[in-house]
Amino acid sequence: MSKYIFKGLSTILIVSLLLIFTAVPVLAFDARSGKTITVSSGEVIDGDLYVAADTIIINGTINGDFCACGRTITVNGPVKGSVMAAGETINIIGEVGHAVRAGGRTINISGNVHGDVMVGCSQVNVASTAKISGDLLFGAENACIDGLIEGDVKGGGKEVSLGDGIKGNVALEVKSLTILPTANI
Repeated sequence: MSKYIFKGLSTILIVSLLLIFTAVPVLAFDARSGKTITVSSGEVIDGDLYVAADTIIINGTINGDFCACGRTITVNGPVKGSVMAAGETINIIGEVGHAVRAGGRTINISGNVHGDVMVGCSQVNVASTAKISGDLLFGAENACIDGLIEGDVKGGGKEVSLGDGIKGNVALEVKSLTILPTANI
């Protein structure tokens, strides 16, 4: 009798473990594509948003990560997760809860980023209104870094301009370095 109980319990245990370890988690995401994609002001995306379009405008809230590929990408609204973008022109105006990873021709950051920023582009501009809570890593032909960078700044470029908002270490490989008039470096 105990032999049958042991077999039954073993079978139940094996089936239970298989069900637990083979269950597919449900992930919430939204995927959109087209010529122009706009997330309207007041619209809330609960989860990640993946977009491929010529023009992408985010005015609403994304409660996850935002991944985009397009010619012009503008993030005006808050993104609670990270931003990953590839495009000709990328504008980060709204608040980003985690990191920004972007590649393109021109990348403009004037909002707050609560993590690291890693960019590769021809021109990167970190406006005086921007605050990056982590590190800034860049590879750009031209870079103007005038915002508050609480972490380290590492990068390379042909012409780089620095303001006085860098709190961490600076390691640059540049051809021409300009210290902006407000800088105390």
